[in-house]
Amino acid sequence: MRLVALLLLVCSLSLWAKGPALLIPVEKGVNRGEYYLSLGPLQALGYQIDLASKEGGTVLISNKGVPDTKGRDITGTVALKDVKSRHYLGVLVPGGYSPGHLESSKAARDLMVEFHEMGKPMGAVCHGPRLFLKAGIMGGHVFTHLHDVSTEIPDTWLPEGAGYVDQAVVVDRHFVTSRYPGDMAIFVQRYAELLHERGGIDPAMKKGTIGVWATGLKRRPEAGHRSWLWRDSLKVWGVKVVVVQGGELPEGIDQWLELGDNPAIDGHVLSPDAGDEEILKMLYAKSPKAELPSPTEDQRPKVQIALRRGFDDKVVASLMTSLMAKDFQVELVGHSKGWLKGHHGLPVEVTGTYGETEPGAWIIAPGGAFPELNTKARQGEKADWIEAQGERDAIRKSWIIKGYTEKSSKLWLFGLDSLRMGKGEEVFNKMSFSSPDSTRWSYGKGPGPRFKDDEVRESSDRLLTAKGASSLPEILRSHL
Repeated sequence: MRLVALLLLVCSLSLWAKGPALLIPVEKGVNRGEYYLSLGPLQALGYQIDLASKEGGTVLISNKGVPDTKGRDITGTVALKDVKSRHYLGVLVPGGYSPGHLESSKAARDLMVEFHEMGKPMGAVCHGPRLFLKAGIMGGHVFTHLHDVSTEIPDTWLPEGAGYVDQAVVVDRHFVTSRYPGDMAIFVQRYAELLHERGGIDPAMKKGTIGVWATGLKRRPEAGHRSWLWRDSLKVWGVKVVVVQGGELPEGIDQWLELGDNPAIDGHVLSPDAGDEEILKMLYAKSPKAELPSPTEDQRPKVQIALRRGFDDKVVASLMTSLMAKDFQVELVGHSKGWLKGHHGLPVEVTGTYGETEPGAWIIAPGGAFPELNTKARQGEKADWIEAQGERDAIRKSWIIKGYTEKSSKLWLFGLDSLRMGKGEEVFNKMSFSSPDSTRWSYGKGPGPRFKDDEVRESSDRLLTAKGASSLPEILRSHL
C-alpha cells in the first residue's frame, strides 16, 4: 500500500512539473473567443492546460464540421473517458455549441460531478453552465450564463435552491460563471484568483507595452489568429502587445520579444518556430508587475444593510436601487461573505461581515421572516440548527445596536426587525415603534419601545421604523 501511495504521489508531482494542471473539455462549435481567451491568459500565467473531448483527437472550431483554414482548430485532445479528475486543480468550460455536445456524454457529466464533489474550482462561460446543470451539480448555487440557456434547457435550468443573476461574473464557492465573450477578462481574472486561493499561481496584474518582432508570420494563414491571441491574452493581465511583421519599428515600446534575431532590436530572442504557450509565458514573465493604486477614501455616504436568512428582499431591492441612484455607497453585511437568498428567492452577494461599524454610516435592518430561537415559543419540535441561528441573530443584533449607540449611526428598522431589535432594549425605552400589525401585542410591558400603528415612524432623530415593504413609497418620497 505504501508503494502504491508513493507511486501516485510521484505521478502527481510529475504531472504538475510544468505548473498546476487545468482541464478544458471541448467539442466542435466551441466559441473561439471564449476558448482561446480562457486558454491563452491561463497559459501566460504558467498553467499546464489539458484538452479533452468525447472521442479525443482534433476538435473543429466550426459546428458544421468544416476544417478551419486559419489554424484555429484544436488538436491533441484526450478522450474524456481517460481523464482523471484528481490530476487537475480545476476545470473550465467555454461556451458556444460545445457544451450542448458535451452534455450528451455520460463521461463528461460524471467528470463534472467528480470535480464538484472534490470542491475544485469550476469555471464556465456563456453556454458552459449547461454542462454543470445537466450534470445535476448546481442545486443550491447562484450562477449566471447567456440569457438563452434558460430557454434551451427549461426543465433543468433552475434546480432546487439555485439562483440566477444577470451580471458579468458570479463567484459562488468553487463555481465561477459568466455570461458571454464580453465578460472574458473579468471571468478569467476571478477564476485565476480562485485557483490561487486553492494553491494555484498568483495572477498578478502587469503593466507596460511589449513589441513582438514576428516577420515570419507575414502572409501566413494563422498570422491574424496568433497575433490576436497574444494581444488579447496579455490584455487580461494589463499588458499591451504590439505585433510587428516588418517595416519601421513603432515608438512607445518598453521592451521587445524577437521571434528570430533582428540586429536593430535589443530584445529577448526566441526561435521563429516557438509555440503560442512559450510566447505567452515569456510575454507575461517579461512584463513588470503593476503597482497597486493607493487606497482612496470614498466620500459618498455609506449605507450598510444588515442581512439574515429570510431577509425581506422586496425592501432590499427597492432600497438598493434608490440609494445607489442617489450616489450612496451600499454594502450588504451578513455573518459570512457569499450569496444569500431572501424570503422571496432574490439572491444577493454579501460583501461585508459583522465587524466594526463605520462611524456615521446608515444601518438598515430590512425585516423578513425566518425561524429564530425562542425558548417560550409553542414549538412542536426544536430544529437542531436553531441554537446556531440564535447565536448568529444575537451577533447581528449586537452589531446593529452598537452602531446606533456608539457610532452615531442612523438606523432604519423594517418589519419584524423593528420587533427583533427593539423588544426589551432599554436604549429604545418609551420610544414608539412602527412594525407589522400582528406584532402589536408582542412588545410587552417591560423595557423597550411601544407599538405605534403608523406606516412609518420617526422614533428618534436617528431612528426610523416601518411596517415593511408597504412602507417603501412613503420612505422613498419623504426620507430619502
